[in-house]
Amino acid sequence: MKRFFLSAAMAAVITSGLSARTQWLETEHDFGAFDENNGKVTCTMRFVNTGDQPVSIVSARATCGCTMPSYTRRPVAPGDTGRVEIAYNPVGRPGRFSKKVYIETSDDDGRTTLVVKGVVIGASNTVRSRFPVDAGPLKLRTAVAAFGRVDRDKHKSVFVDAYNSSADSIVSEWRNVPPYLKISSGTHSIAAGDYGAFTFFLSGAGMPQYGLVTDSVTLVPDRRNPNDTIDIGIVAIVSENFDHLTDSQREKAPVIGLYPETIDLGIVRRDEGTVSRTFEIKNHGNTTMTLRRVYSTDRGITVSCHTDKIKKGKTAKATVTVDLKAIDSPIVNARVQVISNSPDNPTASIRVVGEIK
Repeated sequence: MKRFFLSAAMAAVITSGLSARTQWLETEHDFGAFDENNGKVTCTMRFVNTGDQPVSIVSARATCGCTMPSYTRRPVAPGDTGRVEIAYNPVGRPGRFSKKVYIETSDDDGRTTLVVKGVVIGASNTVRSRFPVDAGPLKLRTAVAAFGRVDRDKHKSVFVDAYNSSADSIVSEWRNVPPYLKISSGTHSIAAGDYGAFTFFLSGAGMPQYGLVTDSVTLVPDRRNPNDTIDIGIVAIVSENFDHLTDSQREKAPVIGLYPETIDLGIVRRDEGTVSRTFEIKNHGNTTMTLRRVYSTDRGITVSCHTDKIKKGKTAKATVTVDLKAIDSPIVNARVQVISNSPDNPTASIRVVGEIK
């Protein structure tokens, strides 16, 4: 029994200085740019056991299913080399990527993070599904910068995402940009197979009018080809901000009323050319009402009003003119909008209906 305890003690002394250590020869791999159609790409990262005890890889865990690690299953003896093979599946994943693989080992260090990265040049079908707007080498998520409602005293920004489907870096430029708009990109250029985004900054104070505003700017996708351009639409609804009004100011504010609520043309003949009707805009409030805009976005409908100021209790007349030949349908179903400084109803509207024979 004494001999047993003596042997165990000697073994503990002998092994107490032993350890397992891994020294990784590489912890990052860049695949560069490659085509999605080529399928999976793989790389191998190695480590050396610099300790004096065997070491094992306990687990290898990737951050997503597109990255698949496999590794040496047997213990790696001192002085030997272990390997981790990492495969990346690019299908349906165009653009730049950077993925991590967490390695757990049985040595003293315990955990190592490996990184694989690169740029996938997307297949045409994949790119088309995500970026359907064709702008030459540049593919866009949309051809319209839609701002929605923009208060006159505020700014608003929207993004238009882009993808460079070419094998070279490109620098884009913009033309015919109106003074109320600024456009910038996150980077000076977009690398081959990489994503980019254009930021549109719109100033409500600089907008030319209230209500629906449509415009366009010209994009040169690659300034090395200045004649290749595409128009990008700008859409915004400009409104007045009444948040600053006190309760007392609201009580004294203009109150709009439109009469009649519907203009019925009845049955009209197309060969009449144009027909006109009038409606009244009344101010039921206690201060002068300002008409910001009186208009229609429907084809063949024009609206005019002889004044843009209506005193309290007063009425102004507006005229709606319908160009029957410009309306393709046999049915007239249009809307006229009146934008004013009436805070409870800043955009009032009436319908214009009728039948064309």
